[in-house]
Amino acid sequence: MFKRIFLIVIDSVGAGELPDAEAYGDKGANTIKHISEAANGITLPNMQKLGYGNITDIIGVPTNPNPLGYHSKLGEISIGKDTMTGHWEIMGLKIEKPFITFTDTGRPSQAGRLLWSLHPDRGDPGRDIHQPEHRVRGAEDPCPDGAGV
Repeated sequence: MFKRIFLIVIDSVGAGELPDAEAYGDKGANTIKHISEAANGITLPNMQKLGYGNITDIIGVPTNPNPLGYHSKLGEISIGKDTMTGHWEIMGLKIEKPFITFTDTGRPSQAGRLLWSLHPDRGDPGRDIHQPEHRVRGAEDPCPDGAGV
């Protein structure tokens, strides 16, 4: 029995398609492999030590025969393709009805008009849209009371 587990979830950095990939338009998906190909190799020494290179081919991140951690590529049993489905499943919930995604509805009309940034050292953790360099002219704060943060 483990006393402590550190779970590392790397959002939007997929490590290869799942058996249902074609149903979601994701045939051939392998974000981390494609990033490493486009960059002619990447280095992730700490992740390599943990065994990240054992999960999928990553140029510049070799396999590790003696990783410092356990590693795995998980496939969802829930129905859906978005990140939230996976997060909910990690916490023990099986999703029977997929969440609505931008794939289904298109992007919101204000997409691309508002930039968000995480700069806790600048005073407002999680929201920094009022800094001039992070605000696009004409954009409105969709959550002025912070409810969406």
